[in-house]
Amino acid sequence: MKTEISDTSLEAFKDNHSDKLKTTIQCYDTIKKLGTCSNKQIQRITKLGINQVSGRVHDLRFKYKVVGFDKKDLCPISNRIVCKWKVVRDWDAIKYKDSNIFNDVSRNCYKCGCLNCECEVL
Repeated sequence: MKTEISDTSLEAFKDNHSDKLKTTIQCYDTIKKLGTCSNKQIQRITKLGINQVSGRVHDLRFKYKVVGFDKKDLCPISNRIVCKWKVVRDWDAIKYKDSNIFNDVSRNCYKCGCLNCECEVL
C-alpha cells in the first residue's frame, strides 16, 4: 500500500535535514576549536540545546566517525565528571557525507585508512 506524501511534508523534511547537518558541522567546529571538550561546553558556545548537542555528537562519533572519546574529566561548567570528546579525523576527508553506503559500509581506520585495521584502532 502506497501513501502519498504532501509537498509541504517533503519540504519540511528537507529543511530539517539541512538544519541537522548545519548543527552537526557547528558542533564539529567547536570540538576542533577547543581540542577536547564536553557536551556542556559545546552547548554553551553554540547556544544549542543540550539534547541537540548530544544527538549531533552521537552522529559525529558513530555516523561520520570524525569525533572520538578523549577522557573522563571534570567539566568546568557543571563541575561533574563527564566524557570529553576530541576530533580523530578531519571532516574534509569524508567524500560522501550523506551516502547510506558510506555510513553503513565504511569502517576505515582513522589512523592508517585501511579497511581491515592492523593497528586495532577500530
